[in-house]
Amino acid sequence: MECSNSSKSNPTKVNCKKRIQLQSSLIACLALLTVPAVGMAAMGSQRTEVASVPDDLTALSLDQLLNIEITSVSRLAEPASSAAAAIYVLTGAEIRRSGARSISEALRLVPGMNVAQTSATHYAISARGFNSGAADKLEVLLDGRSVYSPLLSSVFWDVLDTYMPDISRIEVIRGPGAALWGSNAVNGVINIITKSAKDTHGVSAHASAGTVDPYDVGARLGLQLGQGGSLRLYAQGHARGDEEFSNGSDARDGSRIVQAGFRSDWNLAGNHDLTVSGDTYQATERSATITATGPDGPVEDVPRSGGNLLVRWECCGQEDGRWSMQGSYDTYHLFQPTVLEERRRTVALEFQQQWLLDQHNTLLYGLSWKNSRDETGGPPLVALFVPASRTLDSYSGFVQDQLKFLDDAATLTIGSKFERNSLSGFEVQPSVRLGWQASPKIFSWAAISRAVRTPNRINQDVAINCGPGIPGLCGPGLFRVGNPDIDSEKIIAYEWGLRLRSTERLSWDLATYYNDYSSLISSESAPPFGAYDNKLKAKGYGAELNLIWQATNRLELRPFYSLQVLDARPAAGSTDTSTAATLEGSSPRHQAGLKAYYTPAPRWAVDGFLRYVDTLAQSGVVSASSGTTRVPAYVDLSLRLGYTLVPGLELNLTGQNLLDSQHPEFGGVNTRSELSRSLLLEVRWDLQ
Repeated sequence: MECSNSSKSNPTKVNCKKRIQLQSSLIACLALLTVPAVGMAAMGSQRTEVASVPDDLTALSLDQLLNIEITSVSRLAEPASSAAAAIYVLTGAEIRRSGARSISEALRLVPGMNVAQTSATHYAISARGFNSGAADKLEVLLDGRSVYSPLLSSVFWDVLDTYMPDISRIEVIRGPGAALWGSNAVNGVINIITKSAKDTHGVSAHASAGTVDPYDVGARLGLQLGQGGSLRLYAQGHARGDEEFSNGSDARDGSRIVQAGFRSDWNLAGNHDLTVSGDTYQATERSATITATGPDGPVEDVPRSGGNLLVRWECCGQEDGRWSMQGSYDTYHLFQPTVLEERRRTVALEFQQQWLLDQHNTLLYGLSWKNSRDETGGPPLVALFVPASRTLDSYSGFVQDQLKFLDDAATLTIGSKFERNSLSGFEVQPSVRLGWQASPKIFSWAAISRAVRTPNRINQDVAINCGPGIPGLCGPGLFRVGNPDIDSEKIIAYEWGLRLRSTERLSWDLATYYNDYSSLISSESAPPFGAYDNKLKAKGYGAELNLIWQATNRLELRPFYSLQVLDARPAAGSTDTSTAATLEGSSPRHQAGLKAYYTPAPRWAVDGFLRYVDTLAQSGVVSASSGTTRVPAYVDLSLRLGYTLVPGLELNLTGQNLLDSQHPEFGGVNTRSELSRSLLLEVRWDLQ
């Protein structure tokens, strides 16, 4: 990976010295934190852990699938089948058999999620409406570390990555999770959980090449360290090829990324457990100026970089008041030509403790602090942030009480998050959840929750610099578009769900919801550029149905369907005439899919994913250059054929978008690249 920009005149040339210092500091920190753990390791009493998920999807019975233990709904280990929320567990085995090469691709498999590819590397991902490239109403975590950016209220899906075979599961909650996870967990929580280092001993490697993406390679080494410790190291790199526009022109949006990381887990004396992990990446994305007729001008190789470090310490059993402490450090450099440049570093600390008050009552509480500082820049005639640098602090605490009654058939969970942050002040986000196991085959649940999405720095601090003036548009000086007094967006959500076991081979999972949104952010008239305010409101409702049918011992079918309706309206006094329609049309009303996993013979696997996505009336921003933003409905088919040559050595052939040569999924007509048909050949090697 080059550490310099090909354009010598580019004022945002990469600073190689700073990158080397960053990487050296990260490596030094990893070493300092890992070495003491070696000295501390000893054979202590083993704690009870959430069971790891087997790598073979077909090895799980329906009972095992439904009772995979999760932690995202209540922060307590509980079976997914009796969690009082709309939860789907995407296992590592299901990801592997789908052929997904990234976390974003894998999320297509989750019923009720809307995943739309906007370019070769960028995605718009949401649950229950409001889809955009920002993902501003989802809390996304990787091993407990939030990856949500407060500058744009966004998740950078293009660089959110890890060694995919090391993912144990992805727990996806559709609906609010703010009572435990805090602001911005408005319409969902995505919790990506990787395997413990003790479960990844040995060597793993994979390499692939395809008709669109040139290469994807990665390797991981797992080691036993003494009696109580394990360590894994990984490195990977991939290139994404350019997609095309509808007129056949090259979108010039490909990318390259290299990433490396580690995780170390220790079982220490006194029933203590220590986890230390970290990652670093360097990426280059192609970028061209987009005009009304497509990409134009020279292509720039735009640099991206980042790294993170996480330390988690846990102790003791449930009866002794099990507690955990976690600290993380995250940094990245983002550069988008003609738009902005951002450097950010975030430090976060968290503590939580669980007490079993009696066999029917569990109390959980926690405290957290986050400090995030950015440094921004950008072209002088576009958007600026005032001030250019800002530090954001957040202090929060939560408390949750879980009561069991009716001979433990019913569970009532009451809790709330209390938060003070630099963007919106004091926030209270309560939740009440009730679950009832009516019979061994019937579970019903209901919930009422409040959540907020805090404003971001664009909403509060963005300004347009007209310099000496732009004739016909603005006079000289800065024109503030951000509103420093803007408030949080709010939701009151009402949910009800039912899980049913029809037979030993068939299960149903139905979730329904009604969401009442207020104080949504609008764009009000304020010459020459407008200003942000809280003058939109909306009602949303829908249903999500997911089935698991183990038709035979060799064939498993998973059909699903989701309905999502959003009615957005300007509030009294609003002059915003377009944002409501854009919000309503940004997500499909209907989605349906069928996942099939078939093992015709011991060495063979045939897997397919057929999905239908309804029309998007409006996606992206309506403008003269982008034209109409309507995205037609489409049907997409992916197939994977896998063959095990010898134990541990597997050959996979995956085809994506097989029903048409290309189709759009999101964005304006002239500003969106279209997803192309592709074939990918992969070799995977696992040696324990």
